[in-house]
Parts: sequence; C-alpha cells; structure tokens
Amino acid sequence: MNIQHRLCPVGIGLLSALLLSGVGTPSAASAQVAQLDEGSFEILVGGERIGTEEFTIRRVGLGSTASIMLQGTARIGGVEIEPILQTSSDWVPVEYRRTVRGDRDEVVQLFGDGRRYTAVTTNAEGEGEREFRPGLVTVILDADVAFLYHVLAARPDADVVTVLHPDQGRQVRLRLEVVGAESFDLDGRGVPVRRLRLSSGADVREVLVDDQNRVMAVEIPGRDWVARRISR
Repeated sequence: MNIQHRLCPVGIGLLSALLLSGVGTPSAASAQVAQLDEGSFEILVGGERIGTEEFTIRRVGLGSTASIMLQGTARIGGVEIEPILQTSSDWVPVEYRRTVRGDRDEVVQLFGDGRRYTAVTTNAEGEGEREFRPGLVTVILDADVAFLYHVLAARPDADVVTVLHPDQGRQVRLRLEVVGAESFDLDGRGVPVRRLRLSSGADVREVLVDDQNRVMAVEIPGRDWVARRISR
C-alpha cells in the first residue's frame, strides 16, 4: 500500500497547509484558529549551547471537533528537525510527522486508527515500519525536541503515561508527578512554575510549566540535556 495514500486523507498535510497559507476569509480564520503558545528555546548539552528551537501551538476548529496543531523547528549543529503533531481537542495523538534535513535526511510519519499507531520511517537505508500500542494516556515525544512536552502539561489528571518515541522506534510507560514549585527566569523576570517529573528507573525527564501550561524548560539529567525557554 502506498504510504502517501494512507496518510493523505486526514490531518497534518491539510491542517498544516491551512495554518501556513491562511486559507479562508480573515473573519473565518480568526474564529477557527486560536494561538495557545509560541516561543523559542535554547538547547544545551553539558551546559554548552548546541542549538535552538522555535515553535507554535494552535487550536484549529471549535469544541470537541477541534484539532490541536503543534509544530516547530529545532536546529542542532548541521541538522534541522521539523516535527508536526496533530491531536484531538483533548490531546489524544492523531498524526505525527518528523522531517530531518542536513547531515542526514529522514522522514518519520505516524498515524493511528484508535487501536494502534503505525510509524513509517524513510531514510537513505530504505523504509521501515513499526507498530505502537496506546495506553490510557498516550503522548508523542522526541528526544531532541522540547515543545512537544506541552501535551504533558495539558493532561494534569494523568499519573501513568505511555510515551511513543517514533524518532527512536520505541515506547515506554512512565510515571508523571508534580514534584515541586519554583521560579523560572524568563527575560529577567521570575515566572512561577511547577516541576513535573516523568520517570521510570533511570529514564527521568523534568519539565517546568507555568500556570498557563506553557513549557519553560525540559531537563533530561541522564543526557545532561536541557532546553530553556528564551522568548514567549
């Protein structure tokens, strides 16, 4: 079966094109599209800045039929990563596309049918396919991208999360908990945040989130990897 044909009927291609091209009248667009967040991060490893990330998060449509579109670009060394995630109005993943350009080229496309998710990876070595099984709460994350962690802040009721990593071809079940409150320095101003911890054994990720569920920072101690917000 042709992959493009399988992925075309819904979501990412159509909604992303709508957001970028402004299709429709201005009044219709303003009524149907709401900006949830926008900003940028600096990416550090071992305290050294290695890249940046810019992103936007929008709600398209109204009520229970709305979709959430999370899209951005991470530039790390000679590699550019462009993730686009579409979720339902209650943050359940629908489709995902990850495009990598630069020192290596790769496209990962993921879509679901309610019972499972299928990821198709295309690169210089050919094409591979992998299936994932969702849990009660399922999110899609990327090892090199911070803004996708917004979906965790949007699910405050969750305590166990199934994390799909299409970029790595794996999935894990992690515990999600609030471990404290503190202040984050953004543009010289202290922003009150809560610290979320996503963990299972040695796999620990910590996320700083403000009272509007905007991600201020992501910390992965095992990799000495940090993404810090540098603009709204």
